[in-house]
Amino acid sequence: FAMLSGCATFRSYDKELGRAMGQVSGGSVDAAIQVLESNNKSKDLLYYLELGELQRLKDRYQDSQKSWMAANERVQAWEQTAQTDPSKLLAGAAAYAINDKVRPYEGHDYEKVMLLTNIALNYLALGEYENARVAIKQTHELESVIAELRSKQTAKVEQDARKGGARTNFKDLNGYPVQSIDNPAVNALKNSYQSALSHYLAGFVYESLGEPSLAAAGYRLANELQPNQPLLEEALRGLDQRVSAPAGGLTDVLFVIGSGTAPALQSRQFSLPIPVNRTLVLIPISFPVMVATSTPYLPGQLNMGSGQSLAVAPITSIDLMARRALNDDMPGIMLRATI
Repeated sequence: FAMLSGCATFRSYDKELGRAMGQVSGGSVDAAIQVLESNNKSKDLLYYLELGELQRLKDRYQDSQKSWMAANERVQAWEQTAQTDPSKLLAGAAAYAINDKVRPYEGHDYEKVMLLTNIALNYLALGEYENARVAIKQTHELESVIAELRSKQTAKVEQDARKGGARTNFKDLNGYPVQSIDNPAVNALKNSYQSALSHYLAGFVYESLGEPSLAAAGYRLANELQPNQPLLEEALRGLDQRVSAPAGGLTDVLFVIGSGTAPALQSRQFSLPIPVNRTLVLIPISFPVMVATSTPYLPGQLNMGSGQSLAVAPITSIDLMARRALNDDMPGIMLRATI
C-alpha cells in the first residue's frame, strides 16, 4: 500500500483584494497598501501589479514605476521563454495537474500588455516622453509574441483533444454561465490583449514626438479595435492638419479616466462529461467563473474649471478583455480537467 496524507491550502486573491478594494472605495489608499502588504509575505506578479496601481492612485509615480518594473521583469522572463523555448509554455496547455490553482500565476495576456500601457502613462505623467515611447515599442513587440504563442497553443490543445476524445466546449458543462464569457460584446473583441487605449496612446506619443507616420499606424489600429468611435476617428482624420498647423501657443491635453475594478475569477463546480468505455460519465470538477466586482461609473462628460465641457468616450473595457481571455482559455482548462 502506498499511503499519502496531505492538506493543500490555496490562496484566494479575490477575498484578499476585496478588503483592499474596500479601503480604496473609502478613500484610504494607504490602508489598502497595508492590507496588500500583510497578505503578501512573498512578492509575486499580482502583488507588484496591485501595489503599482495603488501607488499611482496616490500620485506616487516613481514608486509606482518601481513596482511595475518589478512586475515587468517577471513578464519579460515569460516573454523570453515564449521566444526562445515556447515548448515549455505549450506543454502546460495540456499538462496534468490536480487543480489549476497549483499552477504558477504568470498573468493573463491583457494584464501583461496593460502593464506596459500603464508604465507609459506613468512616464507621461512624469513628462518623460522618450521613455514612454520605449514602453510603447515594447507593447507592440509583446503583442507579436503573444499572438504567435497563442496560435500554437490553440493548435496544440485542439490536437490533444482530438487524440483523447476530450470535450473542450465549455457549453457542454451543465449549468455553466455561458453568457458571462460568450456574448456579442465579448465576441466583438479581436482578441483578449490588444486594446484601443494602448494603440491610441501609441499614436498620441508618436504624434507628440513628431513621428506622424507611426502615429497614424497607432490611431488606425485603435480604430480597428474600437470601430465607430468619433474620438478615435478624429484622431486619425485630423492628424495631418495638427502636424502641419503653426505653433499658436496651444497644445493638446489628453485626459485618461479609469473607473471600476477588473472582474474576479471564482472557482465553482460543474459536471464534466468524461468518455469512459465509450460511455459519457459526468464527473463534478471545479472550473473558473468570471464575476463582476464593481459597477463602474461611466461619466458622460468632463467639466473643466473654465466652464467648458468635454465629451468622454469609452474606448477600452478591461472587464470585457478579461472575459474574452477566459473564453479563449477554457478549451485548455477543460482538456486539463479531462486528463
